[in-house]
Amino acid sequence: MSSKKYIQLGKVGKAHGLKGAFFVSGRDEEFPDVDKVYIGSHPESGRFLSVKAVKWQSERSLLEVDSIDARERAEALLHQDIWIERAQLPLEDDECLWIDLEGSVVFTSDKLELGRILEVANYGASDIVEIVRDKKRLSLPLIEDYFKFPLNPEQIEVKQDLDFFTDLWEEDHET
Repeated sequence: MSSKKYIQLGKVGKAHGLKGAFFVSGRDEEFPDVDKVYIGSHPESGRFLSVKAVKWQSERSLLEVDSIDARERAEALLHQDIWIERAQLPLEDDECLWIDLEGSVVFTSDKLELGRILEVANYGASDIVEIVRDKKRLSLPLIEDYFKFPLNPEQIEVKQDLDFFTDLWEEDHET
C-alpha cells in the first residue's frame, strides 16, 4: 500500500554479513539511490534510517543503513516494509508512477469523461487500470491499444469513444 507522499519499495529481506546490511525482498529492480528510508508498517509511524550504501549484489538490492550495525538487528527487521518519500524517487519528465494515476479522471477520444482511476494493479499478464463511475467498474489493460502514451496524470485519455465501453462496465460492490 502506498500513499502520495510515501512509496513502499520492498521489504527487509535476509541479513547479509555481520555489520547489519540486508537484502531488499519484493523487488526485481535496483533500489534507487536515496538518502533515507522508513522501515515499518507505515512510514509515518515507521523507523527513520539514513542510508549509508545501496548496492546491487547477486541480482538483488542490498542496503546498509545507520543504527543497524549488527546482523541480529537486521534479522529483527525481517519482512518489515521499506518506504521512501515520493520526492526522493528520480523520474524523467514523461514518467509517472501508478500512484500518480490514482484519482485521475480518464477522458475518451470524444473528450467525454469515462470515469476516475481507482487503482492500477498487476495481475500477472499486464497492468490493469480500474476505472469507476456511477457505482460501476471498468477494468482495462494499461496498453497502447487503449491508452494514449505518455500518460499524464492530469489528462489521461483512452483511444476509444464513450460508446465503445458501454457493455464493458460491471457493477461495483466496493465503491
